[in-house]
Amino acid sequence: MNRTRAVGMVLVGVLAGCSNEALDEASDEAGGSAEGELRSRYDGRVISESEVASLVRSAGFPESHVGRMVCTAKYESRFYERASNQNSGGSIDRGLFQVNSVHLGGTNGCPSRSNAESLFNAETNTRCAAAIFRMQGMNAWYGYRAHRRECDRYPAPASGGIAVPRPGTEPTPVGGEPTDTDGQAEPTPTPDTESDAQPAERR
Repeated sequence: MNRTRAVGMVLVGVLAGCSNEALDEASDEAGGSAEGELRSRYDGRVISESEVASLVRSAGFPESHVGRMVCTAKYESRFYERASNQNSGGSIDRGLFQVNSVHLGGTNGCPSRSNAESLFNAETNTRCAAAIFRMQGMNAWYGYRAHRRECDRYPAPASGGIAVPRPGTEPTPVGGEPTDTDGQAEPTPTPDTESDAQPAERR
């Protein structure tokens, strides 16, 4: 009798452990995660660096910033177009460049609040990122600021995919583009404080 009870308890423990793992997996697939943790949905694409470069050029970024933006996307979303992050203040970062929801309906060139899901489209997300870049420069992205040394030297990949740059549409960040001693354009410095205007970043 005691042996049967012991075997039964072991089986219950094993089954309980399995069901908890299954629940955890189901929660992850439904998009549940700890606050501040990068989440992703399984119906998006991981985009190649060359396609990101095409999107960045098509959105009108200066050629001197293509490598920086590809590097930024690498650290913001791992090139995953449906990356999502819930911030502690309630805002949500979405897509390739983790555009913050504060830009929805409030930044010219970004989607309306009712069209937030469109930020999971890499092309729409990149166009909105270009609008943010015009206002705030590269410092709008935590991924860039945290990896500035690497991103400033990141080689611009050749374009891939079907996106084609549009001449005469290069956005210019606030304050222009000062150059450093090797002729590379440097990002416009902006204060990195909580009071900064609407950053497209995780906090």
